[in-house]
This record gives sequence, C-alpha cells and structure tokens, in this order.
Amino acid sequence: MIYSLLFFFLFLFSGPVFSAEIVQASYASQEVLQSVYEGKKPELILKFCQGEEFPLLFNSESSFFSFHDLSDGEMPYYIKLKQDLYMRCSSEGVLLLSLDQKEWKTFLELFTGEFSIGFQKDDFNQPVLEISLDLHKKSR
Repeated sequence: MIYSLLFFFLFLFSGPVFSAEIVQASYASQEVLQSVYEGKKPELILKFCQGEEFPLLFNSESSFFSFHDLSDGEMPYYIKLKQDLYMRCSSEGVLLLSLDQKEWKTFLELFTGEFSIGFQKDDFNQPVLEISLDLHKKSR
C-alpha cells in the first residue's frame, strides 16, 4: 500500500507541469526560440513580462499585395505588454498561450476582438492605410 502511494505521487509530480522550465523571452537565444517554435522543447515556457516592449516585424507577401518597410532596417513599431503572457509549443507544433500558467489555449481560444482596415489622409494629404486591432481575453 505504501509503495502504491509512493509510485502514485512520483507519477503525479513527474508530469510536464512540474518539469517545465520558464525562460524570459527577452533573454532567450535565437536557438532556444527556434526550438520552442518548432515544438522541439514542449517543456520550455517563454515568459513575456508585463511592461516589456518588443519590436514588431510584419511581413506579408501575396498575389494581392506585399508589405515592405521603409525605415532602413530600424523597427518603427513596438508592442508593449500590459500583463504577463506565457507561451509554449506542444510537441505536435501547436502554439499555446496562458495568462496564469494553468490554462493553456490556442490564440483563437484565448483571445477575441476586432480587426479593421480603413483609409485616411496624412499630414501631406497622402492616402494612408490604417489597420486597427482591438484584442481582449475571451470570457469563459
């Protein structure tokens, strides 16, 4: 009976939740980031901390339009996190996100919001494409 309980607790506490390693994303190497995104390190959790700012790199190439940056390689836009966000990738390559490290969901399961595109004129009377994203955590 004692051995059964011992094996049960060893099994319980040896799961992936307790063997997870958390790495602050801003300090992770390119190799670590790549291995996480490829699903090679499902036990590794990337933490994006509240208040941190990350450069935004946007790429798009399609038969309809392409996006290119005129800022000479400088990152003109940054994303500032308003709360901690955790990210990991399953061994099947599914990107999972969490706000509390307990519930892990895909982007579409965790967030909801609105995406809109419009046109306006800038200070030089040139047309400007305006892209807006209003993103919120889904309520249960």
